[in-house]
Amino acid sequence: MREAVLTVQADTNEVNGILAGYVAQMILLGEYEQGWAFMLANYDRTSDWGLEIYKDGQVVYRYPDFPTALEAFLTEQGYLPAGGAAAR
Repeated sequence: MREAVLTVQADTNEVNGILAGYVAQMILLGEYEQGWAFMLANYDRTSDWGLEIYKDGQVVYRYPDFPTALEAFLTEQGYLPAGGAAAR
């Protein structure tokens, strides 16, 4: 998966979705810190993918950046404990 991140990053810059899966897998493997550090070093800072929360077709919240949105998503999905990474 790490190679996929680097390949997609070089080819299309559509890397954030793959990084979300990569970090989730790393959490399951007990390698959260390594996965998170890799994501921070490689995510597309210009992308707005995954930053907006919708309700009834309207944006109700916008995360400031991808790492914040990813942490919230991973917590919501049960990969991280409530309180996010700091509560590990």
